[in-house]
Amino acid sequence: MKLKRILAVVLSTTMALSTAAVALPAAAREPGVGGTFSSSFEENDASPLENTVEYSAEGEAMTENVSKKGAGEGLVGKKKAKSVTAPAAYNDHEIADNLLDDNAGSKYLTTSNRPFNIDFEMKEPTTIRVYSITSANDAPERDPKSWTLYGSTNGSDWVQLDKQENVTFADRYTRNTYEIENETAYTYYRVTIEANGSGSMTQIGDITFGTNDPDDDVAASLGMGAEVLGGPGSTWNSTTGKGFTGSKTYTVSGTHEGSGRAYSHNVVYDDLDIPVSANTQLSYKVFPQFDGDYDYEYTSTYVAVDVQFEDGTYLSDLAAVDQYGNKMDAQSQGDSKFLLMRQWNHVYSNIGEVAAGKTIKKILINYDKASNATTTTNEEGEEVPANATFEALFDDIEIKDVAPVEHERKSDYVSILRGTQSSGSFSRGLNGALVTVPHAFNFWAPTTNSGQASMYTYQPGNTFKHISVSHVASHWVGDRGNYTFMVNTSIDASSSNSVGVDERASSFSHDNEEAKAHYYKVSFDEGSAASGATMELAPTNHAAMMRFTFDEDVANRNVILDCVTRDAELTFSEDGKTFTAAVKENSNGMGTMYVYGEFSVAPELDKITNAKSGQGVVSFADGTNEVTLKVATSFISADQAKHNMDLEIAKEDTFDDIKEMAQSQWDDKLDIIDVEGATENQLTTLYSNMYRLFAYPNLLSENVGTNEEPDYQYRSPYNDKGVVDGTFYYNNGFWDTYRTTWAAYALLTPSMNTELLNGLVQHYNDEGWLPRWIAPAGVNSMVGTSSDVIFGDALLRGQEFDYETAYDSALRNGSAVSSKSQNGRQNINQSIFYGYTGANNGEGMSWGLEGFINDAGIANMAKAMMDKIEDKDSEEYQKLNDEYIYFTNRATNYVNYFKYNDNGDGDGWFKGKNYNGTWQTSDDSFDPKSWGGQYTETNAWNMAFHVVQDGQGLANLYGGREGLAEKLDEFFNEDTTYIPGGYGGEIHEMREARQVRMGQYGHSNQPSHHIPYMYNYAGQPYKTQEKVREIMDRLYSGYTIGQGYCGDEDNGEMSAWYILSSLGLYPVNMGSGEFAIGSPLFEKATVHLENGKDLVINAANNSRENVYVQSLKVEGEDYNKTYFDQVDLVNGDKDGDGEITLDFVMGNTPSDWGTAEDSVPPSITTGDEVAEPMKDLTSETAAVAEIANQLTGVTPGIYVEGLAEGAKAANLLDNNSNNATAFAGNTGSVTYFFGDGNGKFIDMYTITCKATDAAPTSWTVYGSNDGKEWTEIDSRSNQTFQWENYTRPFAVDEEKSAKYTYIKIDFTGANAMNLGEIELMGVESKSMDKESLESLIAQVKAMDGSQYATATYEALMDAVKAGEEVLNNPESVQDDYVSAIKAIQTAISNLKEIRDAYAKIEAESFDNASSGIKGETTEGTNIGTVGNIGGTAPGAYVAFKYVDFGDIGAEKVSVNYAGVIADCPDAHMEVRLDSVDGELIADIQTPPSEGAWKNYMIATADLTRKVTGQHDVYVIMQSTGKHVANVDYFQFTEAEDPDAPTEESIAALEAAVKAAEALKAEDYTEDSFAALTEALKNAKAVQNNPEATNTMYVEATESINTAIENLVEAEPEPTGDIISAKLDRDPASYGVNEEITMTVVTKDTVTDVSMKNENDKWIGRTWLKSVNNGDGTKTWTIKFSVGTAGEDRILNLYSRTMGSAYEDSGVTVSMTIKNPEYNGMVLGVENAASAKVNEVFDVTITTTEDVENIRILNERGNAITLLSKEVTVGDGVKTWNVTLSVGSTGNNRIFSVVSVDPYTNKSVDNGMTMQISITK
Repeated sequence: MKLKRILAVVLSTTMALSTAAVALPAAAREPGVGGTFSSSFEENDASPLENTVEYSAEGEAMTENVSKKGAGEGLVGKKKAKSVTAPAAYNDHEIADNLLDDNAGSKYLTTSNRPFNIDFEMKEPTTIRVYSITSANDAPERDPKSWTLYGSTNGSDWVQLDKQENVTFADRYTRNTYEIENETAYTYYRVTIEANGSGSMTQIGDITFGTNDPDDDVAASLGMGAEVLGGPGSTWNSTTGKGFTGSKTYTVSGTHEGSGRAYSHNVVYDDLDIPVSANTQLSYKVFPQFDGDYDYEYTSTYVAVDVQFEDGTYLSDLAAVDQYGNKMDAQSQGDSKFLLMRQWNHVYSNIGEVAAGKTIKKILINYDKASNATTTTNEEGEEVPANATFEALFDDIEIKDVAPVEHERKSDYVSILRGTQSSGSFSRGLNGALVTVPHAFNFWAPTTNSGQASMYTYQPGNTFKHISVSHVASHWVGDRGNYTFMVNTSIDASSSNSVGVDERASSFSHDNEEAKAHYYKVSFDEGSAASGATMELAPTNHAAMMRFTFDEDVANRNVILDCVTRDAELTFSEDGKTFTAAVKENSNGMGTMYVYGEFSVAPELDKITNAKSGQGVVSFADGTNEVTLKVATSFISADQAKHNMDLEIAKEDTFDDIKEMAQSQWDDKLDIIDVEGATENQLTTLYSNMYRLFAYPNLLSENVGTNEEPDYQYRSPYNDKGVVDGTFYYNNGFWDTYRTTWAAYALLTPSMNTELLNGLVQHYNDEGWLPRWIAPAGVNSMVGTSSDVIFGDALLRGQEFDYETAYDSALRNGSAVSSKSQNGRQNINQSIFYGYTGANNGEGMSWGLEGFINDAGIANMAKAMMDKIEDKDSEEYQKLNDEYIYFTNRATNYVNYFKYNDNGDGDGWFKGKNYNGTWQTSDDSFDPKSWGGQYTETNAWNMAFHVVQDGQGLANLYGGREGLAEKLDEFFNEDTTYIPGGYGGEIHEMREARQVRMGQYGHSNQPSHHIPYMYNYAGQPYKTQEKVREIMDRLYSGYTIGQGYCGDEDNGEMSAWYILSSLGLYPVNMGSGEFAIGSPLFEKATVHLENGKDLVINAANNSRENVYVQSLKVEGEDYNKTYFDQVDLVNGDKDGDGEITLDFVMGNTPSDWGTAEDSVPPSITTGDEVAEPMKDLTSETAAVAEIANQLTGVTPGIYVEGLAEGAKAANLLDNNSNNATAFAGNTGSVTYFFGDGNGKFIDMYTITCKATDAAPTSWTVYGSNDGKEWTEIDSRSNQTFQWENYTRPFAVDEEKSAKYTYIKIDFTGANAMNLGEIELMGVESKSMDKESLESLIAQVKAMDGSQYATATYEALMDAVKAGEEVLNNPESVQDDYVSAIKAIQTAISNLKEIRDAYAKIEAESFDNASSGIKGETTEGTNIGTVGNIGGTAPGAYVAFKYVDFGDIGAEKVSVNYAGVIADCPDAHMEVRLDSVDGELIADIQTPPSEGAWKNYMIATADLTRKVTGQHDVYVIMQSTGKHVANVDYFQFTEAEDPDAPTEESIAALEAAVKAAEALKAEDYTEDSFAALTEALKNAKAVQNNPEATNTMYVEATESINTAIENLVEAEPEPTGDIISAKLDRDPASYGVNEEITMTVVTKDTVTDVSMKNENDKWIGRTWLKSVNNGDGTKTWTIKFSVGTAGEDRILNLYSRTMGSAYEDSGVTVSMTIKNPEYNGMVLGVENAASAKVNEVFDVTITTTEDVENIRILNERGNAITLLSKEVTVGDGVKTWNVTLSVGSTGNNRIFSVVSVDPYTNKSVDNGMTMQISITK
């Protein structure tokens, strides 16, 4: 049996022994007993002094350089009201109390209907002669506009003092001041708000009153402000408007003037008489606040409570220290960095250690800060010194004796309330108070926040709702399987069914609460719903026992059962003594939860009060003082629930038996670690952290057998499997827990770890995958498949578990594509072929870096497994060896994300990278402090060290170990500012990280946890020691008021960090089985190992100052490594004494221990070169050959034999395994050609199958340098592919690896083989030589450079030129060729294609973007599947390089987007040229799209000018909400070319060509027709030229017309009866119906001549006369007219002889017929200024009398339908009264009003318009 030590500690409770500020009379005191004092500044507490500066013994005011906030800036004689009452606030932090805090940054916001009253009560009757109202931060229309001020002496009868109407405020945070005529001292003042600007919301920053009496200012201006007020108006995790307890606080505030020291000591209570004993403790709560912007000086933390003793000394002079060892004076408290802003902090000190025997006379509050570095920016943009403001709220000042407490059992140190004083805005753990046993089936959760995952909030004032069965995974992933129990004494259940949460909620005090892991007890306040009752609980694994105790005089004895989260059913037994409930849980794979309960006493009443929620009540008879309830749960059945209870709670077990069993289970776990030299605070922190560690993960299995012969089953959450055999654990988010918890389990509880690990394997057995977050089934949350590295690490730590199945799970995660988002790795269908996850995918870089850590875990696991195999020639060994090499290589792909700065300083960052090789952000736009985007819950600073698997490789990126140390130094010394970036606003992790105050380090969240230990890899372990001790010392504080953590405590991870670090150990390189060495916290720590040995960690001279390791001996021998291998460590008892002893010697200065070259932990990379991983050497743009002989030249190519019809060979190389290549049969061959002179060394290849039944089974790989002679380099047979879309690697024997130009793989396999991808991998530089440089240069020279931006193509040509110089240099060596090739490759990757501004610019094709922008693919939109960008927070931008606008230029820009009103108010997009702040050329307004995010629409804006030439285009997103829009594409509209062919010129040329083509050569002389032929040829060339201008069209038309005019007719050879015809005009142009005369010559046999038009209609003749010429001919004179206008009208002439019909003579004449000139005009328009969409409105139009019709055209020239039209004529004009409606909104829309030409029906625009606004 282990020796149990009795630990004497000071118990840090805060029990209020008195509610009034009273000191006991001296005569009544016993010797050696201290006095008591307490005040929470409530009404029944003694009144404190206000604004009272302390004076020294010399009579000098103890204040300097401190003034009240706003002194000299605000009202004269300012008087603060005692309290304020107003209508309900809009939320819980923008409350009426904010009106009194002199902080315009906080405000009162309400939606109360106006008018409403704001009532102020002054501290005493006060004559107010001036007041001010200050505007708040938000929309101006919310400001008050009209109000009346009243005064009252009694609060009932009111006198009007002032009235203001139609007031405006010049800006935000603007104070408007009003002097009034008043000489009456009123106690009450009222401001009645009668109107605001508009809308339902009214906001006010401050309302302040003053006497306007300078005499009042003199006293008030001395020192800081100090007065009783309400609680904080702005908080992150506390109740607003209230103190920590009660409603009041004592608030100090002021201005620190200048840059030097400032202080103010203010008296709060005087004339006290409190003796101090050896055990006297001073305790208080303090809430440091800040105004407006965040205060990076943390000015408000430089405050403290002080006391003055009877002898004139002050506590601050006596070096008293608080519970953490910080001095109690204000300056030391601020310097300690322990006090966190905008939340409550608990400070207490055993002042008896320094002041025993003294008597306290005064209590003071001091502000004291040695300097002030606050700055501001002046009007010239210069940063200049500025004053700083501070504000701190104090509560619960207590002085009392606290005796030492002895805890015999470590479980009594556990506080389950740690981490409960949290919110989603700021986490101090954000965990529930969970009563449980280790890794239990159930949690039992005391609940103050019903229905929430964070079930309990510590701050007093919250009511107790019930105890709930819980299976909470985390605050963010939620809770499942709840059923609640509550005691009650207020409800008469016989007559009421109202037993809901509100009715049963009961107030309580932490003084009447005991909250341990094994036991919970609470009694309730007198007068509450459970007054006179006590509720206790002790847990088992699947069950619990509760005890309800009732006072004799209670009216009712009820126990209420309920489910508040799901539907449920409840059934009572006939006697009501037992019940069963069924909670209809259906969340995330968790099924129905069955509850079985059994009371010790039969109730006199049982009834169901709400059948839907399974709510019921049992009432016990009068005189029943104690009832116990045994209750158990099951997810299998109700019978199993009862079986679980019977197995775990025997009939004879009492409540105390169960309590003892639970406590013993916890003691078994906590006794694993013994420590010496620890404070009570450290013991509570250590053992409470162990409780959190062992609370997770949780068992889902149930024993369906007996205790003697257990048989475990569980209801599987996967795939409707039902109840299955096995042990199953869940509730774990591996992104969090992999970093610490699993190494802790391996060290502390390896046997249990075996069960836990196998419990994870069960997920894989059921689902085929182990999801990233299990609760109980998979949750799509966080990045990385970190169970991979958990399994790998466990194996290397010597853990026994089903590692073979676990390896399959990890291998599938790392090699196969999942169809479910919660399983596998994002975008693995592409990422493994590129060597990184593209930034095109959200958080791609974080996915990639986490993936490389997991790859290292898989590799190490493969190595460990192959080392267990004796037959090194076996297939199993070969497969594991292939995978070991492959995943080790992949683990070094982190280099693909590292970008050195363009400025050449040698520094760099891990950045998001697109699959096209471009970086998501340029150096100019990159800010490492920017959160989100590619950085999951962090920023680039915190990801700068995310290469734990290869610390040496990381150091090499930074120039070596010193470079890594310098980067770490810069990280920890950087300021604490953060930029929201991709999150669009501040998230809670950012606030928490800022409060860490260690540069950019964010211990508040998991990605940072390893960083302090990275100094070990830099050879400077003393900095690791310094940092980790500060973290342990400072960032786990506050447990006494429900704090204890600096961020989310996720499933034990943040707890495990402390546990291991306190032992001087940390698993930096998870997957390696190692522990890094830090700085042990305790003088001695003993870990009782399961192997029977004790790991004893001695730290001589250890103290808060002595944090540096001076030396280390292991088992008596010097040890200079900065790491341990766990297997070696736990088996390292060299002397056989049962102990493995680590002897540290500590000191207060750094030493050279652990700084030797070989002291650092192992890494993948050795040496000082940057890692160069193998990569796929094929090209995704390789040419596809139809026959093998085509594989020649310098261009890479691929030839595939045996393809199925329609299959694409290129899919094998496209870096996307989702695109498959099918084969026709069961054989196939793939030949890849690298290009002449560009041979490669192939060290590995991969094959990806699409389906397990369509995979190859055997193949041979050949190499060749001529494509004819082939050498076998690898051969495999009897291969299988375990999963679909699965990539398998195959290593090439080193002896067979050679440089080949051709690689061929001949496959045999399943019929209709189907492959997803083939990779040919090697280290690229290994293949680089003179020949490959020549080949690469030849390839580049064969490129067409015209498509690329000039600058990038010239850079490529420069690289080629430099490469040619290397070729021509006879002294060039291999490194020269490698450098030249890499330079050319870099230049190629930097090539930028010129973008066409007038084609769609796909948004996701950006060249540069701010952090947070991500490329996405969205399915199911109103326009189908869309590639788009998301993450468009306000201020975010995307950039598109080298956009060509041409010579004509663009005049408009459009965007296709989707956005919703809730997230994207006032959204618009700024379009700028050449930089983020470049010329603004457009501002596209993007109103919310209708419906949801998947509804896309187009918005267009005019450019401010015509943009020509080539530019970079930046689009900056703006809105007043969280987001702007998801964007599909942008597109510019080209301006109209002034010389672009017009419709008229095109038509004229077409007519001319047509006319020319109609002419016959035989009708004209040869020379004249040749000229026409040439003109026609040129005209057709113009028509076929897309670049032809209008001038060219006109000239071509004129050329044809001139040629036609110059045609010379050949002498006619009459062939018909009509010889010739001629019109009387040349040119032949006539008006409509104008008389035309034509002369016709015919043969003399003709008796009649007539005409038809083009439409084969006869033309009427008005005159016809013929004359016989006597030469066999006649001359005819014909007169006629034409009634239809038209150019080139053709008349066909007909003739006949006597007695015959008309015949077509073939003779034609042409003419132009013109309409009369039209002179109609629109003279005026009258219309309304605005109308609503689709609303009918009137328009009156006046025109000239000759107008026969009118039209109204929109901006696009489309006619608006006129709904009615009335016309009147008079006074020479026509008046048109029309009605119409418009369907699209727009301010000041311009419509054209036109008349209609009656002859042509065309619109005639004489410039008349109407302007109207169309609104919603």
